[in-house]
Amino acid sequence: MPLFKRINDNDKPLNTVQDKLTKEDINDLLKNYVRVSSYHELKKDMRIRYFIISDTKKLFRTGGTITVIDLEKKYIVLVQNNITWSVQLNKNIILYREANIEDIKTEYMNEINKLKKDIHEMGELCTQLKNENKILVDKKNNYKNKLLSINKMLDKLSK
Repeated sequence: MPLFKRINDNDKPLNTVQDKLTKEDINDLLKNYVRVSSYHELKKDMRIRYFIISDTKKLFRTGGTITVIDLEKKYIVLVQNNITWSVQLNKNIILYREANIEDIKTEYMNEINKLKKDIHEMGELCTQLKNENKILVDKKNNYKNKLLSINKMLDKLSK
């Protein structure tokens, strides 16, 4: 008895769990996955999720683990739960691979840099607001002094 069962399109049930996934479900399943920008990124034992794009639909597939990569013939073989199937590598497939430590590090560094930039911009805004506040306080004091002068003149005139 073979270790793995090979499936093709005829073996697939019509309405699978992955066909019923919502956008939120798909987003959750794609957490910790990054889009594959080049097929050369693919490696054996890498976890993959993918979309199949047709003229009318974009179908999400939960994918599996790569067991075979043939870039020359443009296909990979995936396995999940002892079931294997092939995926053609063409323009109608969008692949996502499980993020590795470098991907996560890059994501965190980008977030840290964004936060540092935000802190710097807030510091500049704070300085700008302090300067504007000083100008307004000076104007207020100037008006206050003018008002005192006017009140003194009015007091003199009323005596």
